[in-house]
Amino acid sequence: MQREGLVFELVDDKGKWLARTYKDVTGEFATEDIKESLESYHTLVKNLCITPRQLEQKRDVEIIKQAEKVYEAYEAYKKNGDVRYIDYEDMLSEALALLEEDDAIRDEFQSRYAFILMDEAQDTSEVQHRIVQILAEQHQNIYMVADDDQTIYSFRGSDISNLFDFSKKYPGGIVQKMTHNYRSTQTIVQAANAFITHVSQRFDKQMVTDAKRGDKLTITNHSTHARQLAQTVKVIEEAQSYRDVAVLYRNNASSIAVAHLLAQRGIPFYVKDVHMRFFTHFIMQDLRNYLRLAYVTKVKQMHVLEALGTRFKGYLRKKDYDNLRNCDEDMNLWQALRTLPQMKPYQITFFEKCERIFPTLQDKTPSAAIDTVLYELGYEQQLHNYIEFMGLNEEASLRILSTIQLIAASATTLVDFYQTLDDLAATIRASKDAQGSDAVTLSTFHSSKGLEFETVIMIDLQEGQVPTMQERKAFNKGDRAALDEAYRLFYVAMTRAKQRLYLYSYGHSPSGFIKQVTTTEPTRQVTPAQRYVRQHKNELFKEGATLVHETLGEGIILAIKGDQMTVDFVTGKKALSIAFCVDNYLVSAVT
Repeated sequence: MQREGLVFELVDDKGKWLARTYKDVTGEFATEDIKESLESYHTLVKNLCITPRQLEQKRDVEIIKQAEKVYEAYEAYKKNGDVRYIDYEDMLSEALALLEEDDAIRDEFQSRYAFILMDEAQDTSEVQHRIVQILAEQHQNIYMVADDDQTIYSFRGSDISNLFDFSKKYPGGIVQKMTHNYRSTQTIVQAANAFITHVSQRFDKQMVTDAKRGDKLTITNHSTHARQLAQTVKVIEEAQSYRDVAVLYRNNASSIAVAHLLAQRGIPFYVKDVHMRFFTHFIMQDLRNYLRLAYVTKVKQMHVLEALGTRFKGYLRKKDYDNLRNCDEDMNLWQALRTLPQMKPYQITFFEKCERIFPTLQDKTPSAAIDTVLYELGYEQQLHNYIEFMGLNEEASLRILSTIQLIAASATTLVDFYQTLDDLAATIRASKDAQGSDAVTLSTFHSSKGLEFETVIMIDLQEGQVPTMQERKAFNKGDRAALDEAYRLFYVAMTRAKQRLYLYSYGHSPSGFIKQVTTTEPTRQVTPAQRYVRQHKNELFKEGATLVHETLGEGIILAIKGDQMTVDFVTGKKALSIAFCVDNYLVSAVT
């Protein structure tokens, strides 16, 4: 594309460009989290038609350090030289600028289009609305097709207020509201209708369907994450065909554990919008580097420490590495570190611990080795400090860590662990070829919009994830917008189901949204602990019986008095409330 001697070219990969700019501005490499945050930051500024400074004032968003400088440097880089680079957001902002500044172009397009139809109008941003407003200025014939209950892209700049203000801006315009569900059973539609009423601002409408009543919803709070995954696979295996089933989740990190289990069972799957950042995430790289310290040469150990940087408890300066290279070759790394000048007492003590612990990691299971790195070598605290300093999303980071631990639990040796990761990465990467075949679909709530499946399993419905902690915090501060969007996102996921809908959580903090899912008929509310108690109450809660507690392990009931039972665990005797153990899914039978 060329105009007035200026050549235009498209930015091929905005994420890479922003990462490179971040390195130029800060001198540091951008992690996948930082790159994703920079892309979101840039998209919001452009789509909202505001400045970076206004974004920080306008939105309760996580702003990484130096984001404004990176934004400005990236914008300047695109405009330098004879070639003018533009990205997708520039196409919109440049189009708006032309319509605002060039009378001839504006008049041409206003006269050309007497009627304008906006489809999926709930997803449009401020820059898009301004473009439409200019185009419709002459004739005012505008027709919007929208479902306000499916407005879920505020992170890209979509603004639902434009939908609600439509009649003020266009008195003669028409909004076609979506009120007919051609997909789901009556049971699912009624549950979704009841749930979406918790949104504070929406059009007064009810979805209707011509479908039959259908199966009841199944709502299950599993005692552990592993049991949730096992039940998910069981539902998949019982389906008539894999293509009829979708597993939906709020965050991409949830897909890894599901994919891992499906791969182990030989069940084909398709991951919509494959993201491989889990395997290159800095937490994954850090843990692999820590484990490498157990068996690589001294020279390679020094490179590993440099890569870990501040996320290694015994943080070293650049000159320390220079001094290390001049140390006695007969010393191991930890001995050499203790001889360096200006070493603080806490560093010397820590290096002594490293010398004791690292040689033992090779003989541990991957799970035990990772636990040692986290808790004995202090990585957990260093990670927390780094996340806080960099302004990263702690929830997302901890989900990455827990998924790594889950995969590690399936391996017996470090070599086996590494091979499992490599095989899983290859399988997920290849899953894109399974689209359209008889394969289970794995998708985020966002990416599932517009799709439909006979059976939908919504997993990891935990407080802190659905909704997120940030959404709850914003609500507690008086900002309802983020929580409203979380409701709408959950609603979108629910209504992907045609016949059967499963809502799965685990542990002690199921999402509050689950309690707000109601239907005109009872749902199947299933909890393993409660089901066992109903069927085997007399066998489980009696003196001399053996049970398993989620955190205390196996124990023998010594005495029962009313609701109180005394149980002898390995760690000692404990007095427990039977009702509390049942209500919080803490006990099960010995299997």
